[in-house]
Amino acid sequence: MVASSRPVSAKPAERPRLGARGLGTRRLSAHSLCAHLSTVAAVSLTTACAGGVPLLQPAHVLPSGKLAAGAGLSGHFAAGKLDERITAGADDDGTAAEQDKRRVEAGIAEATVEEGVAPWLSMRVGLGHHTEAGLTYSGRSARADGRYALESEEFALSAGAGVSARLKQLRDESLQPSQGQTVQTGTFGDAVPGVDTTAVGGFGADIPITFGYRAAGGIAQTWLTLRAGYERLSGNLLIQRSATGARQEAPLNAALLNLGAAFGLQVGIETLSVALEVAADWRVIDGDVDIAAGGQNTLSLRTSGLVLTPAAALRTTF
Repeated sequence: MVASSRPVSAKPAERPRLGARGLGTRRLSAHSLCAHLSTVAAVSLTTACAGGVPLLQPAHVLPSGKLAAGAGLSGHFAAGKLDERITAGADDDGTAAEQDKRRVEAGIAEATVEEGVAPWLSMRVGLGHHTEAGLTYSGRSARADGRYALESEEFALSAGAGVSARLKQLRDESLQPSQGQTVQTGTFGDAVPGVDTTAVGGFGADIPITFGYRAAGGIAQTWLTLRAGYERLSGNLLIQRSATGARQEAPLNAALLNLGAAFGLQVGIETLSVALEVAADWRVIDGDVDIAAGGQNTLSLRTSGLVLTPAAALRTTF
């Protein structure tokens, strides 16, 4: 990149929808999704793309000693008012202070949603007595859970609890603010121009309740999951100030409440099956950013909105 002596304030021609770590444009065609799914096993676990952590769990638990492994893709996309908040971060209308406010609010929303597509990996084991435990990884998030099921051959009702962690990523050194340097190279950040959220992480917990049906022989399963969760996030946003173009790290603290439902379908045999799931969560966000890095100028975002989480995976049981 070539250093610039002027602030960069030009409005991007188009806002990418998957961030710097996404796998393409926001609107994936069915052909593209299948192509990505067929190569997901080759994606490294260190790939730090955005994404949610869908469950992709039928209501019936695994028999004692059985293992199930899955690999696929999951996504996270804001909708409605929440999507408008993120989009507003690219708006260069108004004063520099107004632009910074919109940019910070968009950064908070993006950090809590993490729009994008990411690899999804899972391993589950049957523990006996109608119980099961598992580990799931997607994007920068990992989840461990356990559950118990009341089940017959066809119907099942399971309930459990999970804990999750969103891992922080080391920020690209080329983006770090330099000592004594007021203006740096041009705009960064794709999801929200001028904002980088990779150094934000946190932890959370959730409670899913799943009701499902299994056809004779297990060739097809469907399920409906109701899920409530809470998450705490913290870390430093990297923000480019509108007036000067200077880069500044700003501490973020946010709390998230999620209430949602997911519908899933799995078709196949024990050796190999295809699982699909679509989740819709109502997310309540309460976040603060200390843009002055000293508590003198704290910008807050109190909002809520819909987050959609589609997922697709190949699963095998052995």
